[in-house]
Amino acid sequence: MHKKQASWFYRIIAFVFLLVTVLPSTTSSAAEPQDMSGISTGPVVEVDKEEYTAGETVSITGIVYNEGNPQRNAVVALRVLQDGKTKRVDQMVTNKEGHYQSSYVVSEDDKEGTYSIEVNAIGQKGTTTFTVLPSKEDDNGEGGDDDGDEGGGDDNDHGGSTTPNKVTSEVISKDDKKQVNLELDGAGDIYYTTNTSLVEYLKNGNQESYQFAEDQNQLQKWEKYTEPFEIEKDETVFAVAMHQNETGPITKAASPAVKKWESMTDIPRDKQFTIEFNESLQSSTVNEDTVYVTKENGSKVTIDVALSEDGKTIVVDSKYGYYQGQTYTLHISQHIKAENGYFLKQSVEMEFSR
Repeated sequence: MHKKQASWFYRIIAFVFLLVTVLPSTTSSAAEPQDMSGISTGPVVEVDKEEYTAGETVSITGIVYNEGNPQRNAVVALRVLQDGKTKRVDQMVTNKEGHYQSSYVVSEDDKEGTYSIEVNAIGQKGTTTFTVLPSKEDDNGEGGDDDGDEGGGDDNDHGGSTTPNKVTSEVISKDDKKQVNLELDGAGDIYYTTNTSLVEYLKNGNQESYQFAEDQNQLQKWEKYTEPFEIEKDETVFAVAMHQNETGPITKAASPAVKKWESMTDIPRDKQFTIEFNESLQSSTVNEDTVYVTKENGSKVTIDVALSEDGKTIVVDSKYGYYQGQTYTLHISQHIKAENGYFLKQSVEMEFSR
């Protein structure tokens, strides 16, 4: 029922050779922007819909053209603005198809109105807009009767939101497998998948979320949950609920334990870590949120993360060096994706010290 998985080999050059695996793919999963082949040079940017309310995520995607052809490895600078004030700044690099992606989570503090997105790449600019609507609480009015009738009814019966709740999960280890139990508090059907190419990871500040890699119509590729099921211990499960054609938030229902690599000691102050892959990675997923170094207290070290031109090597440099007597941890997140669209099978951590 689940796709077979093939091996990926990582290597940190410092006398350490290690193995991590990812799921294989036969199709590309990147969200395709609209056909903009008429653009000769410059970036194109678009959002997944026109209107949002607090708590929703604006999915931003685009492509950079250079003389009519998609431009790979182009540096893209992005800003989200409202009334001329910058709300978010992001920078990314296009993948081999010239695509890039970002996101913006609408907060409770964001004012209603029109927001603009400015994208600069290869000396050209692209723009688009979206609208933030008043929250439903504001529409109801302060002190309003939420129930709408005596005794309190179902919101769905009175024209309220039909968006289903978040799916919760229970994972039980059983020998070399895991049993996954999914639950939904409220109306709706639960769908799940172990195909990580169907999901995209988003991070805005400290907020993490997932979205469909294409659109919710791909739920036909997901499996409808009817009873607890078993997975391999190294598989990841995503789940989502649907009710009246509305989908709830996508949740990671199960994932493998973090893989611990053998620690390193007596490293030089200016140690450079090089992580090699046997397949190309999506450059937009390799950044300081998915590859980072922490101190013993959990705070992040200031580093530079770079991906090679062929997409097969990540290089990590500390901007200020590593200090004698300090212990650090190198983190490689599962949320890095290969060009085939799959996440890494599991996150990896390695302790090191001078």
